[in-house]
Amino acid sequence: MRGHLFKDITERRQREYDLQIQAGTDPLTGSPNHFALEQHLPKAIARAGRLGSALAVGVVDLDDFKLVNDAWGHDAGDRLLKALAMRFRSRLRASDMVASLGGDEFVVVIEDLDPLEAVAQLTAALSRLHEAVETAFEAAPGVHAEIGMTMGLALFPKGGHEANDLLRQADIAMYQAKRRKHDRSAWWQLNSTSAPPPDAMEAFDAYGDEARALLSKTAGHFNAICAQFVEPFYSDLESSPTPAASWAT
Repeated sequence: MRGHLFKDITERRQREYDLQIQAGTDPLTGSPNHFALEQHLPKAIARAGRLGSALAVGVVDLDDFKLVNDAWGHDAGDRLLKALAMRFRSRLRASDMVASLGGDEFVVVIEDLDPLEAVAQLTAALSRLHEAVETAFEAAPGVHAEIGMTMGLALFPKGGHEANDLLRQADIAMYQAKRRKHDRSAWWQLNSTSAPPPDAMEAFDAYGDEARALLSKTAGHFNAICAQFVEPFYSDLESSPTPAASWAT
């Protein structure tokens, strides 16, 4: 009787543990999700406060990810996100965290930074992290896609003492870096108290450098469509007789 009771308790605890893991895990990438981040970040901030260390919170947005979905479909995009999450995890320390917030947005939490050397330490850590997008991804069999990424960062304690404050500052910094995607010196940017909010971003110029860069990445896809559909359409149109009456008016 006692053995059965012990077994029931063990199985119940295992089920509860499995549910907790599932609740804190993004089903697509296997990374911690928004719930896990909400649980982890306040504890990490409190830990940094006790130790007198600095902590960095980074908001990551992928560059040109939408082009992958548009060109090869959402299955290709999902495949890329899974591979990217694995690359992220392999380039971070066990004490750090990368959370998937859905879509192409990630949050990185980097702990145990020296307050006097935080920027230098971050530069080295983020250089390793950027290696995750320096090799093309297999979006579909025989098809490889290249993406980039933009990150905004906030430091504890300088950028705030609360999780929401740090995330907001990092998000603003990310949008600022995104605005200068084609002329910036680095793919990441620390938050600045003088930075305007995301709503102040300039309107997208459909004839500007960014638009040309986007179109150049999809040129092969559209050329293939033209060869497959457009050219045969006009060929059939030329070979089909057009009644004169249709042009009478």
